Amino acid sequence: KHSGDRVGVFVPRPVDEAAASSAAALDAAALTDTQWEVVGRSPVPVLLPGDAGLTSAARLSGPHWYAASMITPDHSVYIQGSRGAYEHDQVALDAPGDALTARPYTITRIHQILTLSFERFGVSYAIDVDCQRPMDDPKCVEDGYAVGLYESALVARGGVR
Repeated sequence: KHSGDRVGVFVPRPVDEAAASSAAALDAAALTDTQWEVVGRSPVPVLLPGDAGLTSAARLSGPHWYAASMITPDHSVYIQGSRGAYEHDQVALDAPGDALTARPYTITRIHQILTLSFERFGVSYAIDVDCQRPMDDPKCVEDGYAVGLYESALVARGGVR
């Protein structure tokens, strides 16, 4: 039911720069100069896993957002961050809906791809884990691997080393 003038209006949200600058940082040696150049252009704090094997393989992109693609032989990890949000005046949450927004993250699975979504620094992030054998690989069947990536995420600061 529509109760407002705006339906799905895109609103860029402010980034909490103070929280981002005080968060644990990625080691400068973890990325190449080319990767740091992309980090330097990102309009949102770039979060990457603390796993050096994944981070060294990260391909970064995005002018108004960032995305990191990390591919290994048995699975891929994708992390995206955007400060944009769509506001819907007509949507009112009930008590169960409010409870969902209080969680630190939400995990969903669509077509056997695990997605862990969360907000940090006023930015919306998503970590996708896509396994070669999604029905057999614990990284996709269980939540622990994605939660570990979420918990180990570090902020890549600055630009070129």
